Amino acid sequence: MIDVKNFKMTHEIFRKANNPLTNKDELLEIAKLNDNILSAAIAFNVNADREILSTLEKINSPEVRRNLATRYGNYPNLYTIEVREVTEGDSSYVYSLRTDISYSKYISKVSSEPEQQRSYINNYIKENQLVRSSFYFIIKNIENNKRCGTVRLYNFRDDSFEWGSWILDSNKTRFAAMETAIFVYEFAFNNLGFSKSEFEVNKENEKVVSYHLKSGAKVISEDSENLYFRITKDEALSFTATLRNRLESKMH
Repeated sequence: MIDVKNFKMTHEIFRKANNPLTNKDELLEIAKLNDNILSAAIAFNVNADREILSTLEKINSPEVRRNLATRYGNYPNLYTIEVREVTEGDSSYVYSLRTDISYSKYISKVSSEPEQQRSYINNYIKENQLVRSSFYFIIKNIENNKRCGTVRLYNFRDDSFEWGSWILDSNKTRFAAMETAIFVYEFAFNNLGFSKSEFEVNKENEKVVSYHLKSGAKVISEDSENLYFRITKDEALSFTATLRNRLESKMH
């Protein structure tokens, strides 16, 4: 347990806040001191998990919010695609994907009114200004600078998240699926501090089911329509390391 009175100087606590070897319990105690400078330092600590980052998100401090925004905007390096958060200007594109049966067969249906998609995106942006409850990404083909799909991280529950709305259109690159998986898992586990992902896949979506099984995800339950998967941080990052090795061997 950290007892601030036992520290000779405040900078010793600051050093702990910055040190990647400081354990999660100590970081959480420092975060609960509600000191803006210390909390801003913890926002960059690679050892900060989801509980710690959620605590920091509730601190009304420009320094803390700026550092969290930097952490959340520092995306993993990819190869043939890039990602960015969705904007209102993407609403027509997202709507076209989600109403195209060839892409949206296994995802939730949307309204027949395009304006509702715009409203959904605007609400997403407003709801995530201070405390992050989801991330909605546009995937771009860097070879021609055109959008080629979407993916979402959502249903944040303690140390777990779900991901879905994964659509890759005909403009996708050859390796877009592999790179999307790399992005989702490295971003969620390294940047957002989650320790596992739990998600559902329609049983009829055989390609995606097979993909997740190969990734190391385990089926934890099922119903008549869906399989429910879980993958841990270690399993997911081992999978992404394998994907990176495979991609780099193909591209060099």
